[in-house]
Amino acid sequence: MKAKNYRLITKKSFQFSIGMVLCISLTIITFLSFTYTAHYESQKISTMTKSYDDMYANQIYLTEKADSLSNYIQMLGGDDHINQITLQRIVSDRKMLLNSVLDDVINENAILYKKLSGQINEFLNTKEQIRRSTIEENLVRGDLQRCNEDNKEATHKLTIGSISLNN
Repeated sequence: MKAKNYRLITKKSFQFSIGMVLCISLTIITFLSFTYTAHYESQKISTMTKSYDDMYANQIYLTEKADSLSNYIQMLGGDDHINQITLQRIVSDRKMLLNSVLDDVINENAILYKKLSGQINEFLNTKEQIRRSTIEENLVRGDLQRCNEDNKEATHKLTIGSISLNN
């Protein structure tokens, strides 16, 4: 015995089956696209992380080179026990090493270090001028002190009542 609405039941069952197949297909397609996108994004993140790690390593390396150069520059003219000519050669070598490292680095990643490297000669010239001025000041100060001492001796040799000199 068939039901009176057998055609309607089979039609609705068929529609339900097609809807279920479409829903399952859509779920599978969504899941596959999600896994593909996640894999692609993971690769992009890994690539960018490696790039950022390389930039960070370069920044640390440049900072180390610049700090080393700065420390040697600070020692210039500061201590009489240090051989200044050797120290100047070391500063020059460190500056050239920093410049060669900067040539290999992308411009955007080392703008500050390139500016610093470009101004090192000006900085060294200024430091040398300060050192020379300090030496000249000390010489003038010594001459002035000697003149003051000579003036004091001359005033002691003069007698107050008569302006005669002691020989």
